Amino acid sequence: MQLTYKNNIGFSVDAANQIYRTMIWEIMPETDKYMDWEEFREEVEEWIGQIGDPVKVPNSDGISYYLDDSWVVTAIKADSQQLRSLYTVSYTARKKNLDALMTGYSAQVNNNQEREINAVFIINDESLEGWLPRVGDIVIWIGRDYYCDNISSSKRPEGEWEVRLKIRDMSTLMLGLPSFRTTRELEQSKTARWRVAAQNIDEFLMNNNIGYPALWAGENFIVTSRDCSPIGVYGYHVTLTAVHSGLRLIDIRRSDRLKHIDGWSKEIVREVTYTGRWRVREEELEVFNGMTGNDAGEWSEKGFIVASVEHRRSNPGEWEVTMTAKEPEYVWPSYGDFFNGFTGDTESNVELTYQKFSASECGWIENNGEYEEYSDWDRDTQCPLIVNGPLPVNLVETSLECFTVTMISYREGEPHTNMTFLKNWLTEDMVFNGSLQGRASLHGSWRKAYQTISRHVYDGKVWTRVVRKWENAPRGYQWNPEFFE
Repeated sequence: MQLTYKNNIGFSVDAANQIYRTMIWEIMPETDKYMDWEEFREEVEEWIGQIGDPVKVPNSDGISYYLDDSWVVTAIKADSQQLRSLYTVSYTARKKNLDALMTGYSAQVNNNQEREINAVFIINDESLEGWLPRVGDIVIWIGRDYYCDNISSSKRPEGEWEVRLKIRDMSTLMLGLPSFRTTRELEQSKTARWRVAAQNIDEFLMNNNIGYPALWAGENFIVTSRDCSPIGVYGYHVTLTAVHSGLRLIDIRRSDRLKHIDGWSKEIVREVTYTGRWRVREEELEVFNGMTGNDAGEWSEKGFIVASVEHRRSNPGEWEVTMTAKEPEYVWPSYGDFFNGFTGDTESNVELTYQKFSASECGWIENNGEYEEYSDWDRDTQCPLIVNGPLPVNLVETSLECFTVTMISYREGEPHTNMTFLKNWLTEDMVFNGSLQGRASLHGSWRKAYQTISRHVYDGKVWTRVVRKWENAPRGYQWNPEFFE
């Protein structure tokens, strides 16, 4: 084969400031006589070599070369164009990275003031073994000690390696991995220990104050305790404990107690109560507001309702909520079926009823299937509830739960002799805000729903049996007396 070098050594520079050489050779057969073109092609392929070989550097005569093993071939292109007796061969080569060449770099500071550096290096296979650090090694970076946190490597076609390195500044460094525990109440906690240089301690503690998010522990963990002890004059060891503050059910307890034995039927009446405990983040505590009276069937028994809700702060930023559930007839005092001298209320009961308010009552008017504010709406006379403005539009024609309390009492005499007493209840003070019959458990905003009477004879005397129903305002609102009177 006849060789001819075609150009001065051209070059290019990449983003890592690494120089790439470009060299072009022309190859022709030894003589001009006819030859086997397939054999010529095979000779050229054998001469060309492969990626990773030393580069062929021309001598001064331009027709011979020597191998420079300080450079490595990274790309080869051979083209015969339209002349079967001529090949043009282009080589791209670069200096071997016997010393690691950094081709990428990023730095960041995480929540615990740990400075992290991510870097990418290219290094030749000949130098890899002696240079490659291991996880846990100390790496000196710009005069400071760093901890090797993670490392990965992949081999490139030209026989060199791409190494990705993650290191952390040891002036603020987590010592090992966090420990964790789960209690029988399903409380999850994690504890971790840091070494913090003296110049970083104030900022570290500020970012890890009690009640702050603990990002090192995971989502929804908050710092609940910390301990700080000095390490000579260098800095401090800081131990942080974080607790998971997401909504979770801790336990449910059921109690069954004797309420009373009916004086007439001798029937045993029991009171069943469920007590549930939840842990909840402070910002989600409002989920449990207004729960009293709501259905508790999901965590107690079908038909039970929430009778009470208590909040207790368990950790900074976290609360423990305790709810009790009872059958509706046991939420308020229940009285026996027998007459007790026919004075005062002898029976009471509670039931769930539902109210629907029209668009105009809510302060809206329907227009082509959409609701618009009722411009001439008078909240004082047209709305059943006391409001400062229109009710939320989603309450229009919505079934709203109300508690209706039935009070049964007896008055001596025929119904017609008690007419004034009965008529006054229907015409005076249709709305009452307070506790029915002075019972604290029946506190709220009540409106008179209806009244029925019947005649009874007992022990030779005539009595008027009065059944009155009071309906509690829904959703914590108060009834508007001007609407009902």
